[in-house]
Amino acid sequence: MSRTPAWLADRRGRVAAATGAGVVAVLAAAVVVTTTGGGTDDGAAAARPAVTSAAPTSAAPATGDPTAAATPAATTAAAAATSAVEAAPATDAEGVDAATGRPPELPAVALDAPADTNGITARLTAVEAVQGNAGAGAGVGEVDGPALAVSVELRNDTGADLSLAGVAVELSYGADLVPAPPLDDVTAAPLQGTLADGDTAVGRYVFRVPAGARDDVTVLVEHEAGAPFLTFRGPAA
Repeated sequence: MSRTPAWLADRRGRVAAATGAGVVAVLAAAVVVTTTGGGTDDGAAAARPAVTSAAPTSAAPATGDPTAAATPAATTAAAAATSAVEAAPATDAEGVDAATGRPPELPAVALDAPADTNGITARLTAVEAVQGNAGAGAGVGEVDGPALAVSVELRNDTGADLSLAGVAVELSYGADLVPAPPLDDVTAAPLQGTLADGDTAVGRYVFRVPAGARDDVTVLVEHEAGAPFLTFRGPAA
C-alpha cells in the first residue's frame, strides 16, 4: 500500500472540518427556526407599538340636526315648566284652593255691570269717594282717612231663601291687588238677615283707599261661604 503524502492528508482534514462546521451551522439554524416559528406572531405583536382605543365622548356627533345642540336648553326649560306647575296652588274640581279653602274668582266685569252665579245676581250700585270715619266703635288699627264706599245689591233667584250671614265683600287696588282695609265706618251697613227668593237687598261697605290709587279697583263679592267670588274691576271715583 502506498502512503498518502502529508500535504494531501492535511488538505483533506481541512475540508472535513469545514464541512462539519457547515453542517453544524445549518442544524443550528434549523433548530432556531423550529423553536421560534410558532411564536412569530407573538414576537411581531411584541415588537409593534401598543394601540389603544379611546372611549367615546359625551359630545353629540355633528349630525346637522339643529335640535341636537338645543337638547340641554330644552331639558332645562321643561324642568322649569314642571317646577312652575308644581308651584301653582292645587285646586279641586270646583276651583277651591286646596291649601287655603278659598273659592275661585270668576272673570271680572266692569264696576257698573251685573255679575251672576247660581241664581244670584250682584251689582255695584255705587262706588263713592268718601272721608272714612271709623267713629267711636272703630276696631283696632282702623284709621280715618280717604276711602271708597261701595254699595252692593244682591238679587235672589235661586228658588229658595238665602241667608245673608255669609256675604263677604273685599276690595283691592292697583295691578298688584293691594288689599284695602275695611272700615267700620258710621255709614257702613253690611247685608244681613235673609233674602227671600225673588227679592233684592243692598248693603254698604267702606274701605280705606288712597286718593291716588283709584284708577284700578277690584271688588269681590261672595254671596255665601264657599261660593265663587263675583269680580268687578275698573276705575273708581
